[in-house]
Amino acid sequence: MRMRCLGLLTLVLLLLAIGNGCSSESTTEVGRVFSGPDSFTTDVTNGEVASVQATTSDQVLSVELTDGSSYTVPYLDLKTVDQMLAERPGVSYTVDGKCP
Repeated sequence: MRMRCLGLLTLVLLLLAIGNGCSSESTTEVGRVFSGPDSFTTDVTNGEVASVQATTSDQVLSVELTDGSSYTVPYLDLKTVDQMLAERPGVSYTVDGKCP
């Protein structure tokens, strides 16, 4: 019984190692929020945002930064996003695939 459990544990660990090795590298950042110290609004203020795609059905912003990394962040009020990005003409901005 003990050998069977050890063999099963080894198999699980091997599968986890293989799974981690097969994952593709991603430049998507995790943990961003709309406003705060490490946030979408800070990135906009600092001029680090290259493009923003708003999806109204999910209330999500897909953000690409000038360094090539990207992330998604939920938003509550699209008018706030519109106003913020209107002050940044260098940022490409679309809402549901169309320019606002």
